Amino acid sequence: MPTWDYLSIHAYGKVRIVTEDELKTALTTMLARYESQRENGRTWQTFDANKLENEMKGIIGFEIEITTIQAAAKMSQNRSDINYQSIVAELGNSNDQREVHVAKWMREQRKGLFS
Repeated sequence: MPTWDYLSIHAYGKVRIVTEDELKTALTTMLARYESQRENGRTWQTFDANKLENEMKGIIGFEIEITTIQAAAKMSQNRSDINYQSIVAELGNSNDQREVHVAKWMREQRKGLFS
């Protein structure tokens, strides 16, 4: 029977809509950080100015001043040690790096099982 494991975080706080200049600065910074090293990455300077102006009309930037964070985890902690090890092994052998990271996190939760 399949199981659904998850980690969730809920952040609550006060929202502030950022100005157009703040949004442009944030987008420029994010593009430079996450796209500039990629083979076909795009930075702010590589976009057509008219296209950027049109696209910016559809983006609302915001910041949240976080006042409360709530977290929950359901990561097979209710499973027997044998089942837990099997789940971690299956995730750890995946080609999907997200699943490999989940396996690593789960191993850390029950270090004694994986020494």
